[in-house]
Amino acid sequence: TLRQEQMGQGGQTDFLAVSFSSTDYVGHQFGTTAIETEDTYLRLDRDLARLLAGIDKQVGKGNALVFLTADHAADQAPGFLEAHKLPGGGVGPAIVRDTVQRVLARQHGPGQWVLSYENQQVYLNRPLIAQKKLNLSQVQDEVADILRAQPHITEAITAQDLLHGSWNEGLGHFQQNGFYAARSGDVLAVLAPGWLEAYGYPVVKGTTHGASWAYDTHVPLLFWGWHVRHGESVQDVKIVDIAPTVARYLHIQEPSGCTGTPLVEVMK
Repeated sequence: TLRQEQMGQGGQTDFLAVSFSSTDYVGHQFGTTAIETEDTYLRLDRDLARLLAGIDKQVGKGNALVFLTADHAADQAPGFLEAHKLPGGGVGPAIVRDTVQRVLARQHGPGQWVLSYENQQVYLNRPLIAQKKLNLSQVQDEVADILRAQPHITEAITAQDLLHGSWNEGLGHFQQNGFYAARSGDVLAVLAPGWLEAYGYPVVKGTTHGASWAYDTHVPLLFWGWHVRHGESVQDVKIVDIAPTVARYLHIQEPSGCTGTPLVEVMK
């Protein structure tokens, strides 16, 4: 691709985006500490070495700016946590959905009150709520209370709270960052640390992501190559800082939706 696209051979900046997805598939299947996952990362390391060598050959050593990161991390596999006597396990989505449905039916009468529960979000039957002349915000609050009463659920936040509230840190901040009113659920559940949605419940294999805890949000970020300062840092930075950093390198305007801050400490 580098040669065929003649990347780095013109007078403008070329951008190459590469996704290495095997780590995600293997991690889901076997967990983060499995020997299969270790083997996958060893192979990925060799792939990266070949890619970087190819870039150097194409444009000359030190003439390319490279950054490497991940879109998420993951929880330990429940089996690993159990073996080490640590809290954690699988939560069956159908159990959560049916619990909310049962309580709402008891409070408001028969009907399919819950359309679905997925990705830790409850989607309510809004036409039914309107037909029953119920207040949507109040029903969302009821669902949040139901969820908080469930084992292994730490918190529940309603769509109304996410739309009208503001969080600068903590669980609410993460939930609000991932909330999109047109597609997100009516109530978002936050599973306790170590617990994950197990769609094959009661069989729980491998692991998954989607939590707001550090084991799921802490990912590596590496810059290498053109005008990158040598060193390392444990400073808390965000993935959204990448775009403004690259823009600063290129002396161009930041993207219109940019919310990050340039990482000037990596630049020289």
